[in-house]
Amino acid sequence: MQVKSGSTGDAVRGVQEVMKFHDQSDGEGTPIQVDGIFGPRTDQWVRGFQSAVGTASDGIVGPITWRAMVSGMLSG
Repeated sequence: MQVKSGSTGDAVRGVQEVMKFHDQSDGEGTPIQVDGIFGPRTDQWVRGFQSAVGTASDGIVGPITWRAMVSGMLSG
């Protein structure tokens, strides 16, 4: 799986569901919309997440970023 800005579909929805899970703790602003469209907000979140976990901040959710995103869900 690899999704990035401009991608659409179920894989993007999966990324957005993970974003929503992670977003619940800080309660900032508008809730994450799970719409299956990898737009600017999803891109910004992904890049910030990548920076936080120390991977390349390229805005592309590939296997390494995806594993990092879901590993926090499993341990939480």
